[in-house]
Amino acid sequence: MGDHIKVAVRVRPFSEREKRLGKTKPAVEIGTRTITVASDKPKSFEFDYCYNSMVDSEDEEYAAQEQVYSDIGSEILRQGLVGYNGCLFAYGQTGSGKSYTMMGRDGDDGIIPRIVESLFETMQHDTTGETKVWVSYLEIYNERIQDLLSAGGVAEGEVLQIFEHPKYGVVVPGISECPVESMDEVQRLMDYGIKRRAVGATNMNSHSSRSHAVFTLRLERSARDGYGEGEEVGDAKVSLNSRLNLVDLSGSERTSKTGADGDRLREGTAINQSLTNLGVCIRELAEKAGRWSSGEYHIPFRNSKLTFLLKDSLSGNSRTFMLAAISPSPSEAEETLGTLRFASSVKTIKTSARQNFGTQNMVQELQAEIRNLKREVDEHRRLAVEREENLIDPEVHEQLRDELKMREKVMQSMKGRFENQLADAKRLAVERQRLLNNYGLAEVEAGEGRMPYLHNVSPDPLLSGRLIYRIPLKTVVSIGSAPDNRIVLQGLGMTRHLATLETEEGKEVLRVELKLCGSPSKCRVVINRRVVQGTVKLRSGDRIVFGRAFTMALVVMALRVDPPPPISDDLGESWEELETSKAYRRFSRTLDGLREELSRVNGSASKGLMRVLEELCPAVDEANEISEDLKPVEKYFFEIASMYSGQYDDDDDPDEIDPREFLVVRVLAKPVGAEKFRAKYTWMVDRFMDRLERMRDVYHKYHRLSYAERAEENGYGGGWDAKVPVDECPPCSDPWRELSLGEWEELRAEAIVADRKSTAFRDSAKKVAMVNRAVERFQAVRTAALPPSSETSAGTQEKVREFDRIDEMIREAFSGMKDHLRMVEELRVSAEG
Repeated sequence: MGDHIKVAVRVRPFSEREKRLGKTKPAVEIGTRTITVASDKPKSFEFDYCYNSMVDSEDEEYAAQEQVYSDIGSEILRQGLVGYNGCLFAYGQTGSGKSYTMMGRDGDDGIIPRIVESLFETMQHDTTGETKVWVSYLEIYNERIQDLLSAGGVAEGEVLQIFEHPKYGVVVPGISECPVESMDEVQRLMDYGIKRRAVGATNMNSHSSRSHAVFTLRLERSARDGYGEGEEVGDAKVSLNSRLNLVDLSGSERTSKTGADGDRLREGTAINQSLTNLGVCIRELAEKAGRWSSGEYHIPFRNSKLTFLLKDSLSGNSRTFMLAAISPSPSEAEETLGTLRFASSVKTIKTSARQNFGTQNMVQELQAEIRNLKREVDEHRRLAVEREENLIDPEVHEQLRDELKMREKVMQSMKGRFENQLADAKRLAVERQRLLNNYGLAEVEAGEGRMPYLHNVSPDPLLSGRLIYRIPLKTVVSIGSAPDNRIVLQGLGMTRHLATLETEEGKEVLRVELKLCGSPSKCRVVINRRVVQGTVKLRSGDRIVFGRAFTMALVVMALRVDPPPPISDDLGESWEELETSKAYRRFSRTLDGLREELSRVNGSASKGLMRVLEELCPAVDEANEISEDLKPVEKYFFEIASMYSGQYDDDDDPDEIDPREFLVVRVLAKPVGAEKFRAKYTWMVDRFMDRLERMRDVYHKYHRLSYAERAEENGYGGGWDAKVPVDECPPCSDPWRELSLGEWEELRAEAIVADRKSTAFRDSAKKVAMVNRAVERFQAVRTAALPPSSETSAGTQEKVREFDRIDEMIREAFSGMKDHLRMVEELRVSAEG
């Protein structure tokens, strides 16, 4: 029958900002197993666990990390030790407390560290068997899987794919699976993986809030009779194995909050395609669970990397939990309702967990499958040559070769002695540290010694402060994108040599001096909202923006340091940075009249407008810089324009006035051969910011490629000028343009066909191969069994007729399979055309 996915909901505390604004009246009421969202029509939901963490931590109702682990984490671990796969995935909007619950912060460990610590404590006191542990850690971002434990650079390494074995489920061949023997080893790997995420993310690109992190523990346990729930085996040892997938999903913000709901749905290119498809799969699974019929029901797991990876956890061999993280804030009530509705759908889904016995049999079975696949590939090639026709589609042939490679990678990860793997792990640990050193990252944590250092600042608390860059005393530290710098930072606005840092040591005071390596127009550095013009003295606590990609904070550990000036909310503090903005200078002529009009109507609206411009102007400048780099042929330019038309007056509530509604961003384009730019689109501010995120994604993708690789990535042949950057993106992922309804329909049809085609081709190939072998065996038997025609009798003639009837049936089946292959190929061609 299977088990329902168990669902827990946790409400985070009010943020400091919410407390300062006095908005601390909760929009939710929490019971032991129920949550009610207050609104005009209150809505109640029932779940397996409800955790109230919005009250003070001293309150007896407060749900601490320990309670969440006790209910969920300990159960996942207990089941894993007896051979059951487990999964916990955390879902909710950005800032709702998902990462805090999963990883923890400031000594208050989350579920993942607690599971690991309890695992090794259990192993230490266990006298009934032996457990071996492997760890892997990956990130899914923009449908690309990154191995967070790889010792290669962010842009290096093979492209990882997901493979589904019909018996052993979904795996990622080639992922780094590290054997571990202690909590300290796992902690070092987790820290390294989080550093890799922080290097890939930047303060000005919400990479971490739009990526999914999957931390996996693979357990292999040898235990004697009586342990767990397996069959009795006498005095022999039984081998149990399991995988525990612990998933921190990206932020689930509703598309309407980005101002791009209709656009995203039409384009099918939501920044977070994986999370969108997760919702589709959950809905389909919930509908399937509500049907009486048990017939075939297609769930599009393969439409995204995330859902494919979670296929077993959502519908197969796993005991699965979901944690929904929500905000108590009334301003987030709609988002909270969306999260709870999603959680209610998940609650109806069933999985069918089973105990998993041994990996030795798995290795032997994979070896047999590899031998069979090799024979099948060779047979396809031989039949095509002998019959001088291509009976198997080339794509099917390639899929068989891919399956062969995948099985070989999975088998290699299962082979080898654990002791040998541990030795390899020590060598890889040295390589990981070498990689961090190449980025200029410190080997030790912050706060040790007197040496000043920079640390990264990120809106994601999990990533902020993870990257430590030491500034040695009496040493010139260079910063830039070139590998010969002491601190290597690669991203938009980072020149090869951007700036240098140098310390001055006195008896009591330690100062750090920053100096630009070029003119301020080319070497952009902003300190505490002030643009650096040449050389400046830094103080501990200063916030420094390098280029447009990285925000750092300076820490000076000394007997006495000069405190930095406070970063005030007063607009005057950021005026200098605004005035250096090209977008601001271009809009300033319109701005004066707009501010005067708004001040007459509502003074706070005028101030709010400047706050919006403070964020928007640098963003427009950034979009223009990216466009100049990536769009040299069909040029694009962005500018700010006013949309205010006197729609507010003195009677309006100031709290109801949104200054973002007064502004738009105009998109101007200059096609090839045109003499001047022409207006192409007009975007609201939120919509533009959404598009800018996608431009950053394109920039970071191509920034890591040479011009030749860029050309190859986009399908250009030898005539492409390798010195010219790529000027095209696929229509479905081009953030500079709108997608027409016709293009969207074509893409949707292609996605449906591609999903079904992958399974159809694989099944068809196997059936054709079986028919081929049956025909050959039949012909051999027929030739051997029939006597010469001169000796045939009535009985023998009847045998011949029977053989011919069977022969005709087989040939009809074979012809049908060829027709099936042609049909699927026609579907593919029609979708592409």
